[in-house]
Amino acid sequence: MPDETQRRPRILISITSTQSEKLLKKCFDALRIPIFYQCRAQGTAPSEILDILGMRESARLITVSFLPRFSVPAVFEAMENELSVKRRGGGIVFTVPVTGIQTPIFSMLNEEAKEKIEKRIEGDEAKMKDTNKYTLIWISVAAGYGDDVVETAREIGVGGSTMLKGKRCGSEYAAEYLGITLQAEQDFVLIVIPKEKKADIMRTIGERYGLNTDAHGLVIAMPIDDIIGLRPEQ
Repeated sequence: MPDETQRRPRILISITSTQSEKLLKKCFDALRIPIFYQCRAQGTAPSEILDILGMRESARLITVSFLPRFSVPAVFEAMENELSVKRRGGGIVFTVPVTGIQTPIFSMLNEEAKEKIEKRIEGDEAKMKDTNKYTLIWISVAAGYGDDVVETAREIGVGGSTMLKGKRCGSEYAAEYLGITLQAEQDFVLIVIPKEKKADIMRTIGERYGLNTDAHGLVIAMPIDDIIGLRPEQ
């Protein structure tokens, strides 16, 4: 059995060619990653840099999923084999720690280890107490609810946010367990806030737009190491 350190939840983020969409789903299905989110983006590198990197197109597919830390090596190996991410132009895959996540996602990832995972999150937050002053809140809601989330964020004192369009994918198990529809269009809202506001904002957004509402929202918090461009009041 993995120890407590290896049970820490992680967010897996991959930035790959748009042609990798079907291969990614095949890879995640094989690894039993229950739910993931995708959106398309445009790379900004000039054509000569794309040529050097071996990239044929600037369009990119951003995929976000959730998994316990002990699963990361197996996922990296599978993605290397299926997507050739180590090959020039294959893309990039990385993980970031989680400092806040809704209870149903905890249970689905590792039902018997929910309490241990919560303790590890608390421990991670304690270690970052002195160095991390800001948090990124990532919110995924059904298409059409993004503007409502942004307005709610303004009401509770958030100065600004960013909204993206994408879709939610995953397994039938995840759909049944969480009571959601897969292959659903999504609005993603990204908010950077002072760390001390995290709990209140996550609670408010979760109550109004969480999994048990019509928005079927997912709310995740991630630590930020360094940042510029925010005024203290933000």
